[in-house]
Amino acid sequence: MRKKLVVIWVLAVLLILGYALKGDTNGKYNTSTLSQTISTEENITQTVGEKAPSITQVLVKLGSYESFCWSMKGTSLSVLSVPAESLKACINYSNGSALYWINTTDGRSFPYVVNSTSNDLDWSIITHTYSPELNIMNFLWWILENGNVTDVKRIGNHYAFHISLKYEEESNAGTIENPYLVRVIRMWNVTLIVTADGKPIGGHLVGRSHGPSNVVGANWFKEGNFTLLGEWRQ
Repeated sequence: MRKKLVVIWVLAVLLILGYALKGDTNGKYNTSTLSQTISTEENITQTVGEKAPSITQVLVKLGSYESFCWSMKGTSLSVLSVPAESLKACINYSNGSALYWINTTDGRSFPYVVNSTSNDLDWSIITHTYSPELNIMNFLWWILENGNVTDVKRIGNHYAFHISLKYEEESNAGTIENPYLVRVIRMWNVTLIVTADGKPIGGHLVGRSHGPSNVVGANWFKEGNFTLLGEWRQ
């Protein structure tokens, strides 16, 4: 009983901290292609002792937004190559726009606006990226589709999904004259808090990358809490 109470307390603290792509041409997921993960959902039911939201329910919720906003605070965050301590961002697929309020690591604060008609390159990046700083919905979808749900806990009226993902990527470590490929290992551990019907509301993430020191972008670490803020009301 004591161990169970400690686990619940830790998850409750995590929830408080968290509050502060098979896509189409707009980077938005097509929920009609979702597949049921029956064995995983049976394990979820056994873990929480009752019927928790299924992974499919959460994926449907993630793919249902035409616009959304979120906030994030953490270490080693980056928004389009700008080092950030925290950010608040909104994306609207309907009118092709995005807005980021960035608080940098050197104390500056400024907005960054992206529009599909005037800056189609950045718009394409943020609507198809897996970066949690640039598009939290794409990131969460990608993690749930490709990662392993290792545990699900009930926290009051909400549920905490614990997801891990480890994979390898190939990267060029040579020169133009003498190119060669090396392997880079990426790892993510994510806690996603959802409502009883599968609506995501926030969570915590830890990401690591390990590779040769001579490969740009091969070695990094980032950690942060994120909160889903609902639709973008412009």
